[in-house]
Amino acid sequence: MATHYSKNDPGLPFTLVTGGGLTGFQNLKKILLACLVTGYGAKVAAGWSLEAEGPAYVVLANGPKSGYLCFTFQGAVQVYLAKTFTGMAGNFMTGEGLKSGTAANNLAPQCLGFYWVFSNLPSNTWTVVADAKSFVFAANGFHSGNTLIDNANSYSAATFFCGEDSVGNFLSVGGNNMTGPSETGALDQFDQRGMTCLNNPNTGLLVGASGSLSVAVPSMFGYTPARFTFCTIPEEVELARVYWGIPGGLSAGYLRGVANPGMGAVGCGAIHTAYGRPGLLTGDAHLPFDLGDTYTYIVPAMSQNAGSSLRVLTDNPRFW
Repeated sequence: MATHYSKNDPGLPFTLVTGGGLTGFQNLKKILLACLVTGYGAKVAAGWSLEAEGPAYVVLANGPKSGYLCFTFQGAVQVYLAKTFTGMAGNFMTGEGLKSGTAANNLAPQCLGFYWVFSNLPSNTWTVVADAKSFVFAANGFHSGNTLIDNANSYSAATFFCGEDSVGNFLSVGGNNMTGPSETGALDQFDQRGMTCLNNPNTGLLVGASGSLSVAVPSMFGYTPARFTFCTIPEEVELARVYWGIPGGLSAGYLRGVANPGMGAVGCGAIHTAYGRPGLLTGDAHLPFDLGDTYTYIVPAMSQNAGSSLRVLTDNPRFW
C-alpha cells in the first residue's frame, strides 16, 4: 500500500532552507530522499534507491528498477528518465533511452520551478504519496507570506508524478517542457505540456533521445483555476482516475496515486472552503480531507496561471 508523507510528520530528518535556485533543488532532494529512500520516524521508506548524488543532481531508481529518474539543476530542475543507469556526464545522467520532454533530441527538457515555493518557509507546504513503483509530490508557497489560497495575486506550486503507471509504463508528469530552461518559466502544468515517457505505449519501444512522442492527459488539460474562495460544490463528487495516452490512440494507463474530481476550473481554495475550511492558508494546503473512509486525500495548491485541472493525491488502493 502507498504511504502518505507530509511536512507535519514527526521525526523529519531535515531542515528546509529559504530560497529558490540551487537551494530550492536541495530542499526537493532532502524531501524525496527522506520519503522514498531512507524513511523517518514511524514512516518507512517507499522503496526507491539512491543511485548517485551531487550538489546539482540526484539519481533515483524505483524498487523494480523499471526506470531511473535524474533531477539536474541547470536554470531549473530538469527531469531526465532512462531505462538503465550507466553513470554521470557532469551533472547529467547517462543510460539507455535517456529522455527529457517529448521533443526530438531532448530540445525541450521537462523542467520544474521552485523559485517561490521555498522563498517563504511559513507559507511552504509539501506532501508525497508513494510506493516502490511510483510517487507523486506536491509543494507550494507564496513569496510574500502565508496568505489565503485563491485570494493571492499569484503563488508558486508544483505537482510532479514519476514512476510506473497502472500498466507499467515509466513516465513523469509535471512542470513544463521548455527550451532555455528557466525556473520562473517552469509553470505548474500537470498534463502533456510537462511530460516525459520512456516508451511509446503503443509499441513498447524506447522513444530515445532522437525520437519524439505526442501525448495527452485529457482530463487535466485546458483549465485555468478560478480565483475565488467559495463555489457551490455537489454533495457528492466522484473521483476518477487520471488517464494518459497518445492522441487518436487507446488510453495507455492511469497515473497511480492521482485522482481528478472533474471540477474543471475550480481552484484549490474554493474546494477547501466549500467543505468547511474557510481561510485556508498556503502553508496548510497539504492537510488531508476526511471523506469517510480510512484513506488520505490531499487537494494541493495550484499555480493560478498554469491552466491545468484540479487534482487530488491519495493513498486509496483504487488509484494504485
